[in-house]
Amino acid sequence: LDLKSNNIGPEGAERLSTCLIENPTLTHLDLENNILGADGLQHIASSLRQNRVLSHLDLANQWIGQSGVAALAAALETNTALRHLGLAGTSVGEEGADFLSGLLGTNRALQHLDLAGNGIGARGAAMLAAGLEVNQSLLHLVLKGNNIGDSGAEKLSAAWRRNSALKHLSVAYNNITDTGVDALRGAALSRKAVGATVDLRGNAPGSKPGADGVEAVLTSTAAAPTPVVA
Repeated sequence: LDLKSNNIGPEGAERLSTCLIENPTLTHLDLENNILGADGLQHIASSLRQNRVLSHLDLANQWIGQSGVAALAAALETNTALRHLGLAGTSVGEEGADFLSGLLGTNRALQHLDLAGNGIGARGAAMLAAGLEVNQSLLHLVLKGNNIGDSGAEKLSAAWRRNSALKHLSVAYNNITDTGVDALRGAALSRKAVGATVDLRGNAPGSKPGADGVEAVLTSTAAAPTPVVA
């Protein structure tokens, strides 16, 4: 069900919540670019405590705030249906990352989490890394454009080495220098048996796409190709 860009606010979210509780078949819901806010997210989160069929939920590009993220994370701790959660551009921030770290530590169903453009920063990345260390279901994590820097990159790298599930990590455009890039490449190589990839575009010069970027990174480790994506 595609409801993106429909000016749906808290009142509309409350009505949708009732539908989500009662509907036994809906698997995909796109609420991108609406005006749900924290109150609207409270309603959606409440329904997810009872819904057992929705597998794909996109809430991108609207303000939901940290209280909205907190409600969503708490509701999903015991949810066994949702596989894809889109939260790009929703003002998650550091505090919201802490709530989501708790979710990663308890949820056993979520496979794709998109947190692009959320001002998470290095501290938020470290919080997410703590949850990632123990998570056994997440396959794709998108952290593009969150200014995590080398510190955040190194925390994520260490967590990835301990995680047995994650196959793709996107950290494009995060102000990561060669130090962080090397750590992430090393973590991806440690997971090459399962085809792990890391998106490093827009960081250190060696991670940029093109003749002087990703291709150069791949060439420099020809004996054991580095799983870096453009």
